[in-house]
Amino acid sequence: MVIKDPTNDHVIAARAVEARSHLSRMRGMLGRRFENFDAMVFHKNNSIHMFFMRIPLDILFLDKESRVLSLRHSIRPWRMAMHFGAATTIELPAGVLKEKGVTPGDQLEITCDQVL
Repeated sequence: MVIKDPTNDHVIAARAVEARSHLSRMRGMLGRRFENFDAMVFHKNNSIHMFFMRIPLDILFLDKESRVLSLRHSIRPWRMAMHFGAATTIELPAGVLKEKGVTPGDQLEITCDQVL
């Protein structure tokens, strides 16, 4: 799965995975590291929690057309984040959103081929 931001011509994640099964959606990044992939995508989701996490994450909230509604930088463990109206949530390593210049309103392109 690749996540691109054609607004500023950046690849946000070259090896994203979709959390599709109930277990992978519940677990998310808990106990995982960004080694074999660089983003986790949750469709039909508008919130995340950071309970029991050990690393901070950047979070993207997208609408049904994959437009960025809001983003959160470096959410620390034991926090929560949500955006009412979001259709998709993406978890990324902390710092990626600033590095890539992602902003609300950007239209992303998501191509999916790897599922957890």
